[in-house]
Amino acid sequence: MPRAMAALRRMARRWRDTARIPEVFEEDILVALQRIATTPTSAPVARRTSRRTIYRVSASKTKLHLYFVVDEASGVAKVLDVWSHYRSGLPKL
Repeated sequence: MPRAMAALRRMARRWRDTARIPEVFEEDILVALQRIATTPTSAPVARRTSRRTIYRVSASKTKLHLYFVVDEASGVAKVLDVWSHYRSGLPKL
């Protein structure tokens, strides 16, 4: 979670400084987080290992991907990282 929060803060600052409509960032991230909160396991699987399944939700307007895991026992989703669509590869999860 600390990595995801740091990435979101950095990206939000960049959007505030450069975007014509800075509010789009917060709105788009909130939509993605609401999707994670309401239907987490309906998201596409980004990576599956023997220990966990990592899901990905796209924030379409900002071209960001939120990678997260779901604790099946508690039903709690934890965002691991936020990654730009324009970056190559996947984040180290």
